[in-house]
Amino acid sequence: MTFGSICKNILDFFLPSNGITLENNTFDLSFFSGNKFLEVKQEVNNHYNIHIDLDKATPEQIKKITEFYPQIRDEDALILQENNYTDLKKYLEELKNVPILKYFKGKINDQDYNALRTSVFIQNKFNLGDDVSLYLEQLYREFGVRGRNICNLYGEGYFESFIQPFYVLLEADSRKDEFLKQFDQFVMEQPITYFVSQHRTKEQISQDLFGKIEKNKKYGIKKLNIHGIGESNIKKIKSFIKEIETRTDLKIPSSIEKDGRISLCLEII
Repeated sequence: MTFGSICKNILDFFLPSNGITLENNTFDLSFFSGNKFLEVKQEVNNHYNIHIDLDKATPEQIKKITEFYPQIRDEDALILQENNYTDLKKYLEELKNVPILKYFKGKINDQDYNALRTSVFIQNKFNLGDDVSLYLEQLYREFGVRGRNICNLYGEGYFESFIQPFYVLLEADSRKDEFLKQFDQFVMEQPITYFVSQHRTKEQISQDLFGKIEKNKKYGIKKLNIHGIGESNIKKIKSFIKEIETRTDLKIPSSIEKDGRISLCLEII
């Protein structure tokens, strides 16, 4: 059964006479809407987004969805699209052995966990040299800015190098109940990180960075790590470096450019 057929069968069951055709298999399907039980939105032409919140489904509905999409038995589901359906099936088997996912299962809320899980999938595809722009678009559409931030943090190793050790530290000090609040601030405020976006100009990025630098000075934060992926973002970061070369309150202890990525450590004096 093709991916489009799966979507069509689900819609025919839940929304009889929905009038949606299977032309070009142009469907997206998500099991993490957190909104209505089932929502269909036509994006453009025959491209549809289908959102299903399983928490609001009846046992009969869950059974029917499982018949159409057996992979959901294993560990919920990820964002799907026709061109990554087979990748997902393989990934659902492999993710059970991903240490960072095993570690954070139950330690962060389900929405954040699913965003992290999708981030692992995206990073694996990126490491294989695949174009991940479509996956990133789906991630943002499903999890918003928070999901994008989680993806950026995972891609640059912060879950292993900072977030997990921080949890261990709090746990050892009998303060792990503080973790979720601190995790939320780290994800949404990103006090020591800045990820350059291809959608922002170098002028906007400079404005963002100088604003973040001044804020960090106010709160006594002495470090800012700047990351960029792709040629255009690397150029933006290098342009920013030229802007701060004459400043005496800023120092660059390290800068690494490799495999289409750049990471800059900025020290605030």
